[in-house]
Amino acid sequence: MLESLTIKNFAIIDDLEVKFEHGFNVITGETGAGKSIMVQALGLTLGDRADTSSLRKKTEKCIVELTISLTNLSVQSFFFSNDLDYAEQTIIRREINPEGKSRAFINDTPVNLSILKEFSGLIIDLHSQHQNLDAANPVFRLKALDQFMNNESIVKDLEKCYNRFDQCKKELKELERKEAELKRNLDFNQFQWRELEEAKLEPEMMEGLELEQKRLENSGEIKSSVMNALNCLQQGEFTILSNLNSLKGFLSGLHKMDESTLPYLERVQSAIVELKDLAVELDSYGEAVVDNPERLDLVNERLDLVARLLRKHNLQTVSELLKYQSHLEEAISKAENFDSELLKAQAKVDASLLEYKALAQNLSLQRRKSAIELSAQISKTLTELSMPDARFEIVLETLNEPGLLGMDQAVWMFSSNKGSEMKDAAKSASGGELSRLMLAIKSTLAQKAELPTLILDEIDTGVSGEVASRIANLMRSISNKMQVIAITHLPQVAARAHHHLFVYKDEIKGKTATQIKNLTSDEKVYTLAAMLSDGNLSEAALENARALINSK
Repeated sequence: MLESLTIKNFAIIDDLEVKFEHGFNVITGETGAGKSIMVQALGLTLGDRADTSSLRKKTEKCIVELTISLTNLSVQSFFFSNDLDYAEQTIIRREINPEGKSRAFINDTPVNLSILKEFSGLIIDLHSQHQNLDAANPVFRLKALDQFMNNESIVKDLEKCYNRFDQCKKELKELERKEAELKRNLDFNQFQWRELEEAKLEPEMMEGLELEQKRLENSGEIKSSVMNALNCLQQGEFTILSNLNSLKGFLSGLHKMDESTLPYLERVQSAIVELKDLAVELDSYGEAVVDNPERLDLVNERLDLVARLLRKHNLQTVSELLKYQSHLEEAISKAENFDSELLKAQAKVDASLLEYKALAQNLSLQRRKSAIELSAQISKTLTELSMPDARFEIVLETLNEPGLLGMDQAVWMFSSNKGSEMKDAAKSASGGELSRLMLAIKSTLAQKAELPTLILDEIDTGVSGEVASRIANLMRSISNKMQVIAITHLPQVAARAHHHLFVYKDEIKGKTATQIKNLTSDEKVYTLAAMLSDGNLSEAALENARALINSK
């Protein structure tokens, strides 16, 4: 249950602490006193979004702190799974700094809003005024039925299964997009690949072609240079080899006289052998160099082709062209063999859909059984709320397409008068009828889910008289099983409460601020008398207030 709510620097609240008790708590106050602001602040602790517009003093941070008693509640697993410190008295805190940054804490451990919402959903059901519109919300209708079923595991299994199915569909769609793109580019890729394939590219071909080009272009000069080199080496009277042979003779004579000069002789002999080999190779090289204009034309064509391909593909080397050719080949192969990937992806979609439909069908069967029971309980509660002829029925329709919550759509059919046709509750119920219907639903669901706290923000709007008394009795009855906190304008509801909190405005240091106090028995009588008589505290009004408090 909720023990206290502390609010600092929020809207027209400077520093306020609200104490809650077991049983039935009501909060009353004049319009504009700050009741709705308290609900907004409470919403922050339950995970609502925040912004700097809520700050009273724009240079200071806002702090909202909610103290909750977890005694006799089995929520330890939530703390364990989220790595949080468990305490029977747990504190939720939200902070909003002047820059608009919001932080949330559970027992001083930072948490994100999704964890905060999950935790608060285990403890509190808050019904605010605008939620009467949920009667037209298909998601709320279905979730209400699932909450009544109290079968969270099958709903979560279905959601996981739907997410798998949805992911498989997305993967298939992405593959289909890729296939279309590959098909669009297939002809162009094939053309480019054939062009590169016909070029018969090799990694080092440019270097070889450029060297051959230079030889062919300079064949005459090369032959002349080779001839001159051979003449220098061995042809003529005073050649290098002839001089070396003469040197060899001198050193042979020297060796006969001094054997230590043998290394000199050997080096000359080696030089002669090396130069003779050089002459043979030069002669062979010269013979291989020919004047071949046809071959030169062919080499130039090959070089021009490679240069054109490099420019076309904005590349620098033949190796890069070969890599691009390999990429094209892979893209072509993928496009031509994409059907197998699509078939695999389609098979995954079909399998996940089959699994989903089996779970959805099982959930639908359980929902249909629960819908009958929930409809009966709500109809019974409506009778207690002075609607004896009201009929309420949850009709489940089957959707054509899978959804996160299954393939069901819940329609709330409602009729307030005997013999009248049942219609969609959101369209046929009046404001007061809708308030009572939502109260009946909320009270039924809250007790079924065994939540410790139910908060009702002016759910009794649009009713008065005997109906208001019936609503008050229902809230009082619910409070026997759980803590009920109701914000109300109705004296009948306030009179039935165990604890009465009064919200009012006060001027502090020249500024208006919201205050709250827990009324004593006498103060409760005066407050109810004011509510009954528009502020005229006559003795008759006071007697009416006392009578209302003592009525059953």
